[in-house]
Amino acid sequence: MAHQTGNRGVALVTALAILVVVALLVLGVSFSTRIELFVTRNDTTSTQANYVAQAGLQAYKVQLFQYYRWLESTGVTQVNPARTACFNRLSYGLELDRNVSNIQNGTFQYTWSSSNSIGPFTGTVLDASGTSTVGTYSVTLYRDPNNNNRYSITSVGTSNGAKSTARATFTIQNSGVLEQAIFAGTGQANKSLNGGATIRGGIYVVGAPSTTAIDANGNFSLLNSYDLVTDYGSANGTQIAQYVTSQNQVANNLCATLRVEQGNIALGGSTVLGQPTNKLLGVYVGSGTADISYQGNFLNTCTQTKGVCTDDLGKFNLSNPPTFPTFDGPPNSQECTQSTWRACIHADAVSHGFQAINGAVTTPPGGAPNNGDWINNCVTPMATRDLVLGAGTFINCTYNYNGRTYGFKFDGTVTPAQFEVYGSVDLSGYNVSIETSTEYTAASYGGTNATNNASFVVEDPSCGQGPVACTYGNVNLDADLVPNASGGSADQFPNNVLGIIAEHDMYQRGQYVMAPVYAGNTFRIIKDNVLFGSVISNMFCTTSAGSKTDCTAGQKSEVVYINTANNKPALLKQISPKAGIPTFAVDSYELK
Repeated sequence: MAHQTGNRGVALVTALAILVVVALLVLGVSFSTRIELFVTRNDTTSTQANYVAQAGLQAYKVQLFQYYRWLESTGVTQVNPARTACFNRLSYGLELDRNVSNIQNGTFQYTWSSSNSIGPFTGTVLDASGTSTVGTYSVTLYRDPNNNNRYSITSVGTSNGAKSTARATFTIQNSGVLEQAIFAGTGQANKSLNGGATIRGGIYVVGAPSTTAIDANGNFSLLNSYDLVTDYGSANGTQIAQYVTSQNQVANNLCATLRVEQGNIALGGSTVLGQPTNKLLGVYVGSGTADISYQGNFLNTCTQTKGVCTDDLGKFNLSNPPTFPTFDGPPNSQECTQSTWRACIHADAVSHGFQAINGAVTTPPGGAPNNGDWINNCVTPMATRDLVLGAGTFINCTYNYNGRTYGFKFDGTVTPAQFEVYGSVDLSGYNVSIETSTEYTAASYGGTNATNNASFVVEDPSCGQGPVACTYGNVNLDADLVPNASGGSADQFPNNVLGIIAEHDMYQRGQYVMAPVYAGNTFRIIKDNVLFGSVISNMFCTTSAGSKTDCTAGQKSEVVYINTANNKPALLKQISPKAGIPTFAVDSYELK
């Protein structure tokens, strides 16, 4: 009996032990399951927070870029902003509701703080059904104080207690023709920039496949800065810097890039692209470094005397590249509804400007002034199709219409000569030469307000585009041409801008010219001369040697990019939008 009782005791203990083990196993499985569920839930909420953060970043990336595109397409901006070399309309503030009056008055919806930030902006992310909240985000925008084209977005996403941060830096800019020191077309193929030429600002070359777009040697330099106060002399007895607003007299960052869409570049001699202390923002050529040759293996060597000094080096990086604008190409539909840029020029000149065709003055709106002065000072001088604006020349083709002044006036009886251009002036079937030192005054009307810009066009519709010599449509700048800055800041460049447009060739023999210029075929500048502004030309030459199609011999000349920003002459604004496209490039991206 006692033996049986002992066996029962052992069995009871064993059973209890088994129950304890089973209970521990069940508890362990339950605990493990809870941990796995917790980990899974944590992973899920972290993933959700990541997505929420990215949603906030993408939402404001799109909003920022679309707002920039809207600003560029409409041209609206605040009155008389500081047009610095690295100008970007976003740098003044954001009017995301797109209230034009606020922008024009400079009273933006959001302004940049002392720490160069705007925000935070908050938002909610819903599930696919749109009924449940997945999380919320907080977005802050930042601008780079040293580069008006560079912006960052930081988005913090929260979901069920989990947090994630998405951060990206972007370069937002216009790659258009007036955003460069030089914008050259396909005519630049197999041409040179050399012999001591210095370009201060960006260069864009459309080029052609399997050709050399730039064959640079000698002391050619492409630089990212200028100093008008110390580096240049005087025009008409006035130091050149005094023709320019104070904020544009010195520029330490021109946002300069070198882009060659098609073809390659060959660098030799003491060519300098950027400097160690002030690099170019980027050098982008064809398919990359394979399309960049450098005699002496200095491609990746950044020195003060030779080499490529840039923050980014690689292949051409625009997916929708600009094209070279032509007179018979499509215009910017936001600015003109005509079928071609030429038709836009004609319409603008006839409606609020001045037009002369093949030696005959077109009757202005409201009829020709009924006086002898109009005949003697306008109609008769304009009968000469090779028009020389020199010492002693007096032409007055101005008239009043609806209380406004239009046309142009040149007075070469004073020193320096005075050149007044009101609205859009179109001389069709003419050649024009400016042969005496001249100061210009530009004025027109943007909407109801007077603006200090105007356009002066010389064309020859019969010759078309290309290397064939045209009889007319040429401009010779044989003397200094600068703004009349006697009125102070309002009259200084780029508050006072005359756009000079030649359908065919433009030749600068004058030492200093300050204007944005367009030459449908060739722009040629010779030794020791400087163009302040920007150049659009199918082919760019820095030499007086050779034929009209030969640019191989280089001379010491300069182009200094000064940004006219929103104060662009009407006819240059009418250039096809394909010649000026807002771009949005992601410089960096991180998620944590």
